[in-house]
Amino acid sequence: MIMATLERLDMERNLAPSGRWTLRDKAAPRRLAWTLSRMRLPNIAQDKWTLRSAEASHAAHPETFRIPPAIQRHNLKRGQAAKLMFEIKSEDEDGTLDIACERMWVIVAERVGDTYIGILDNQPISIAHGEDAYLRFGAEIPFKAEHVIEVDTPPTKYSAWQLGQKPEREWSRE
Repeated sequence: MIMATLERLDMERNLAPSGRWTLRDKAAPRRLAWTLSRMRLPNIAQDKWTLRSAEASHAAHPETFRIPPAIQRHNLKRGQAAKLMFEIKSEDEDGTLDIACERMWVIVAERVGDTYIGILDNQPISIAHGEDAYLRFGAEIPFKAEHVIEVDTPPTKYSAWQLGQKPEREWSRE
């Protein structure tokens, strides 16, 4: 009876009878990491907005464009605020297409692999408030450490409130 229970538990844990992980299980963490690292980031063509690389801007203008140290940008915690540069495709009254750049804050909600998910804490001014656009206050924003231009810690009550709300728009984790 005890041996049958142990064998059942091993099967439930997908362990071979000898107690070693099966080949299938050894590959699972690698598959999961690969999937998580491949989360799609926004792009102008598909989403009408993207994020500008803070690292590239800093490299181009190191004396005037400062960014937080890499260790700080790579170790953001839930509830911290990160400022990002959004490039947003917009159209003038005469139909001319333009790319506007807005600096906006997100509240860090989670980390998926090397990608953060933040909740947009501003309303973009280049998007009309009534438009049915993804980019709006409360939308989930995927970003990486390379996009962060500033880090701050908002009041705990505010972060808790913002993160306690259902996101206005949810980003696909696939």
